[in-house]
Amino acid sequence: MKRNKLMDELNKRFDMDAVDATLFYGYGSPGIWLRNADFDADDVAWERKTKSLEFIENNGWHIEPYDSETMIAYENS
Repeated sequence: MKRNKLMDELNKRFDMDAVDATLFYGYGSPGIWLRNADFDADDVAWERKTKSLEFIENNGWHIEPYDSETMIAYENS
């Protein structure tokens, strides 16, 4: 799935704050920044994390954690 479509789907389906990773790095990036991705808050958040990560992986992308609340998704090569 293309980056813009994946960001739209994550924002709609999982109520995420998925944006162009360029906003995080301050320069061009092919990734998707999952802002405020704190999934450890409760069971509902954990279920959302599991389903959203599965969705990302099933669409040809993977997640790299940056810190405890920041994850960047990159397309598999």
